[in-house]
Amino acid sequence: MKKYIWILLIIHQACTPSPSPTSAPNNPMDGIVLVDTHEVELAIDTASHLSRSWFYARYIGEKRDTIRLDQDSYLLDHLGNDTTAYQYPDSGDLRVFVDTSRVIGQSETKANWFTSNQGEFYWRQISVKSIPVVIENVSEKELALGYDINLRLEVEAKDSLGAWRTIQKYGPMKCGTGLLPLLIRPKEILVTSCKLFSGPFSTTMRIVRPSNPPVYSNEFWGQINYHQFQKKE
Repeated sequence: MKKYIWILLIIHQACTPSPSPTSAPNNPMDGIVLVDTHEVELAIDTASHLSRSWFYARYIGEKRDTIRLDQDSYLLDHLGNDTTAYQYPDSGDLRVFVDTSRVIGQSETKANWFTSNQGEFYWRQISVKSIPVVIENVSEKELALGYDINLRLEVEAKDSLGAWRTIQKYGPMKCGTGLLPLLIRPKEILVTSCKLFSGPFSTTMRIVRPSNPPVYSNEFWGQINYHQFQKKE
């Protein structure tokens, strides 16, 4: 009889679907309409190696029923200066959530090479598919999240052995002249975006804010190129 019960338990566990990483509870974006300013057809980005992360503030302020993703409209009111009293966040001060229920655009600047004796190139602007990421200040402090619109965030993914590894790494600005801290006030949210990649490897992903200790987002599914775990040679 005991052997029969154990067989039933094993069958039940094997047939019970594991929860999807995209089904994280308490989405702070529930009920909020996002108005995307990208009106062109969105492309899916590709990458062949570990790349630099680019997370920009698309909105920062109080929660609203409708949020227009236009960074210029909100930025000036949230830049600090030498006299501003602010702190850098501890791990319990922020909540990072990836909203996989919708797709938005993200601007990317690409270098296009053309044939010439000097090997010259020109820059072009494209819009790539991305998903919203919301950072919520759950503390009672005014916090610095980065400088100007550049946020200190990275992207991690699980490799074939189930280990978390970085595929997009934060890099500080080479020149800090004139850059002001980007501040988020208590109970405010900041909306940014995480671009989607194409690739043959399906895996679990997350956003991380490197700190001590780090702040992690909810997990979500994505497609990548397996070489994104490796640095460019």
